[in-house]
Amino acid sequence: MAIENDVKLVIDSDAHHSIHFMFLKFGIAQARIGWAIKNDILNTMPVQNLLDNLK
Repeated sequence: MAIENDVKLVIDSDAHHSIHFMFLKFGIAQARIGWAIKNDILNTMPVQNLLDNLK
């Protein structure tokens, strides 16, 4: 539903220790289940695209 409504997502590991960065794979998996693509994820964008999307 979010992707259908052009809502942008951010994938986060909620890391409190460097080993927790491996949890990013779970966020990526959830985004894929929801049919998100690279352009739907704010923290995969070049800085200028990110800023443009925040306006």
